[in-house]
Amino acid sequence: MLRCMEDVRHGNLTSRVEYSGDDEIGLLGEEFNKMIEKLDEQVNHIMQMEIQVKDAQLMAYENQTNPHFLYNTLDLVRMMSINKENDKIENVVVSLSRILRYNLSQETTVALADEVRCAESYFDIWYMRIGDKFEYEFDIDDSLMNCHVVKFILQPLIENAIKHGIEPMERKDGFITVIAQKHDNRIIINVADNGVGITKEKLKEIKENIKNQGCSNNHIGLQNLYKRLILFYGEENVFMDIFSEADQSTQVLIEIPYKEI
Repeated sequence: MLRCMEDVRHGNLTSRVEYSGDDEIGLLGEEFNKMIEKLDEQVNHIMQMEIQVKDAQLMAYENQTNPHFLYNTLDLVRMMSINKENDKIENVVVSLSRILRYNLSQETTVALADEVRCAESYFDIWYMRIGDKFEYEFDIDDSLMNCHVVKFILQPLIENAIKHGIEPMERKDGFITVIAQKHDNRIIINVADNGVGITKEKLKEIKENIKNQGCSNNHIGLQNLYKRLILFYGEENVFMDIFSEADQSTQVLIEIPYKEI
């Protein structure tokens, strides 16, 4: 019994007292085992509740990612309808429906290949809006396509590159690169653009707002993404940084644990 008590003290709730007979020692061992079984059930229940709370928080953050994009896209469709651009309307509606179906999925994590397909639909819609301003490419190792990542990990990074890098610039030679690589047991995702860039002062402010969960209407997609990543992977397992040169380029780098399907 002393050995079992020591096991329990160290967190092993599967340990049980071995006893025989119905004397006082046997009854004590039986009651001790019942107590440990009940404690184990309570711990498991608490863990399940924590998982449900985390899933609910993740879903809430996911649902915050797309409303402005949806409104802007519907407004784009309205303008195309006024201009009788029926072919473009069809393309936008198809791409938007893919994103909405993807958004309705109850999965917290998805294959990176699914993320890429959703990102392509997202790019397609933006291309209809400001397609004369930029091109894009994916540079992703094929071996990573089946790994698991948090849903909507790419979309906020791409949105940030377009809205804050490409859309404000006057040039029409914009370029966005989406890179994903594996290093040891980590996935490194890097989204880079050659847009207007960020000043040193503004970059410092953005980084502080993201890491300290500060309130800001700008770059809210990155704040939301960082919250979701640390909620799912744990703060100690998530790395996010932003590198930028004013009037030249910006890149957002993320590192998360590698998880296979």
